[in-house]
Amino acid sequence: MVKSRSSTIHFVWGLALAALLGPPRTGLAQSADVRTYVLFADTSVDLGVDGTVVDGHVGSNGMVIIRSGHTLSAPATLAADLIRVRPHASVLADTFFNQLHFSTSNSIAGMTHSPLILPVLTLPAPAAVAPGTNDVTVAKNATATVPAGAYGVLRVEAGGTLVLAGGGYDVDTLVTSPSPGAPTTVLCTGQAGCTVRVRARLTLKAEAVGTTGSDLAFQFSGTHPVVVGYPGAQVRATVEAPLALVRLKSARRAPSSFIGQFVGMRIRVGSGATVSRGPIITSVCGNGALEPPAEECDPPQDTACPGTCLPDCQCAPPPGTAPTLVAIGPSVLNNATSFGVQIFGDNFVPGAQLQLSDRSTNVVIETLPATWISSTELTALVPAGMDVPAGIQSSASCGRA
Repeated sequence: MVKSRSSTIHFVWGLALAALLGPPRTGLAQSADVRTYVLFADTSVDLGVDGTVVDGHVGSNGMVIIRSGHTLSAPATLAADLIRVRPHASVLADTFFNQLHFSTSNSIAGMTHSPLILPVLTLPAPAAVAPGTNDVTVAKNATATVPAGAYGVLRVEAGGTLVLAGGGYDVDTLVTSPSPGAPTTVLCTGQAGCTVRVRARLTLKAEAVGTTGSDLAFQFSGTHPVVVGYPGAQVRATVEAPLALVRLKSARRAPSSFIGQFVGMRIRVGSGATVSRGPIITSVCGNGALEPPAEECDPPQDTACPGTCLPDCQCAPPPGTAPTLVAIGPSVLNNATSFGVQIFGDNFVPGAQLQLSDRSTNVVIETLPATWISSTELTALVPAGMDVPAGIQSSASCGRA
């Protein structure tokens, strides 16, 4: 269990799990910061033939497929439960996995790390959307500026330009049509950027999305497949669709360029596409400036939780809040050497302890001091030769002290 003030988390760990994990591998761990990923999917990422991921991490809690001729460049890292590398693909990045399938024709030049603690990331919940009833259509080859607000359908016909004036938008349906002539364009001119929340359908078949102007973000709460771009398109945007397939459209004869971040239940990247994370805005905890979303507080900017801001610039959970265990590993029990464990979850506070107990009897095997890394991570050291009684199994449950 993870023990934190008046609340606890129970977990049990068996010899079979310890043997599977083996000694921990030294080196960098996969990123747990979703902002550093250019592509992340809950179930699968499919990287099309002859494409390139220039930078930014690629990850999935399930599978990543890298098809023939695709290159995953060194600045990136790749993390997934299962990684399949098709013949003649190149992986120059470091890889984190539980299973890796590849052939002798592959080039895998980066460091390999296994096992991988799952989930790599938990996708954000779908955005709450409150659409309106007003519909707006941008006519063929015309331009229309739309202020922030709630809308029913936003439609851009071939060659049209949709200018978002800035701020937040709640939309039921956003559909754009590609053009054989002048490009269909979507851009934001607001200094603080534009966030478009869409409920039912998001189809961005346009030749230019966010290539000029301010930052452009789309948050889709539906399950209908999301289409981004068109063969030969240039896209600079953030797209989040935690319940849907996200398709980045491209073709070998008309390759597209995607800069930003693309998150979905599943992701498919078209043939020949170039994908890049682009600039990443990072916060600096301790500089006295509140920098959301990574920070909830940064004293003296702590109005969200006066006096209870943790060292990682997160608000301390209210007294009595139970910590939540998500994953733990790696470690080896009953061995001649002590091994470290990483514990991932939520609501961890400084002073937490790690308690190992027998699932069948609830007898405490060991209580270990833990090092607080952040409100979502602890580390601890399992001592050498620790007695492991029969009956311990690999499972997890949460409870209160």
